Amino acid sequence: MRRKIFKILKQLEVDIETMYPWKYRLQQVHGSAYLDIQCQFFKQGVNTVVDIKLQSGERYVWHHLTKNIRKRLEGVEHPTTCPFPKEFDAKPEQWLSLVEHGSMDDKRRAMRRLALSNLDFDVRKIELWLHKPAQTFLEREIRRWAEKIKGEFRRPLDRFNGPWTIERSRL
Repeated sequence: MRRKIFKILKQLEVDIETMYPWKYRLQQVHGSAYLDIQCQFFKQGVNTVVDIKLQSGERYVWHHLTKNIRKRLEGVEHPTTCPFPKEFDAKPEQWLSLVEHGSMDDKRRAMRRLALSNLDFDVRKIELWLHKPAQTFLEREIRRWAEKIKGEFRRPLDRFNGPWTIERSRL
């Protein structure tokens, strides 16, 4: 049962972290939404029972994830698609403030928003995430978006000495 559920979770791009034997932390990002899920397996006689519950995150995205898990357990291979949650508009300075002072999920959302933005902004505040070891799921997500931002520079970061701003191509 555990192998089958873990195979499904991997197919649905859910990160699995072992907390201790039979208890796991599951994490998934869908657009701007982040799900933090607890998963625990129990023995009940000869059967294995699984308890999967949302610890924090967007309930609408959670509903679609659980629906997809159930469908795959039933043998249906085509997952339902979940629309991306609506994001609020903010100025780049507000997103940069979240990169510095927000929770890890706020930092991830802000970094994603900045990477997908077509606005110019000062990117010195993201440099830390290009060099910091990414050990947790959220740190890896933050780093992925920071690297996307770095990839949009026309000149290398280590040779640029002025105020850092992204010079976006206007097509």
